[in-house]
Amino acid sequence: MARLSRTTRLIVALGALALLGALGLGFTLLRPAEEESPWEFLGPAEGDVTSLVFDPTTPTTLYAATRFGGVYKSEDGGTTWRWRYLRQSRDVRGFLLAIAPTTPTTLYLYGDGVYKSADGGETWRAVNRGLKLGETKWVYALSIDPTNPRVVFAGTRNGVYKSENGGDTWRKVAGSVTEINALSIDPTNPRVVFAETGTGVYKSDDGGATWTRTWTSTGLNSKVWDVFIDPANPQVLVART
Repeated sequence: MARLSRTTRLIVALGALALLGALGLGFTLLRPAEEESPWEFLGPAEGDVTSLVFDPTTPTTLYAATRFGGVYKSEDGGTTWRWRYLRQSRDVRGFLLAIAPTTPTTLYLYGDGVYKSADGGETWRAVNRGLKLGETKWVYALSIDPTNPRVVFAGTRNGVYKSENGGDTWRKVAGSVTEINALSIDPTNPRVVFAETGTGVYKSDDGGATWTRTWTSTGLNSKVWDVFIDPANPQVLVART
């Protein structure tokens, strides 16, 4: 069995937190403590965190989204938090965050639409032109090209949408699959995109233009909620069911 890199194990852990958020199950941020209690509470005070991302160039900078749309930022590894944004929603599924790997001041908040910050979470705006959310009115997945932050994919029950201008406009990808749970982009070849659905995993080798099914939920004996690509060895995939 191939050994997963430390980075992949971290990505899987963060992905598990994202799944809790997508299911509306908020979690609490904790870290190991040095004294009697093995863990200490990190906050933010509002609690019910549904998504957590960190700046890949400055890991002490963290962003947390909460169940009802609050976005908080910490610049000291979670010791203190500042409230930066509130997208109010009555939907208990909670909002999720994505951060651009090459320009980590660019973030996306997604749920009942897509909202973007280009200044490290200080200001936000809606970026939904051309995006059709389907009957559930919800964006379930968002993935940013690891080499070009202007290329973004969004997954809805209606299909896969692609933006090539940083979310300003979206178009439905030709021949795309539907009922999207998650999206993954190969970190070494961003033209390779995986779409995870309730019926299996689909792969595109041409930036989303065409798709083929690579795994079926029957073969995995469960619905596929996410697929993680080992950045140290992109041939190693981990499916979360």
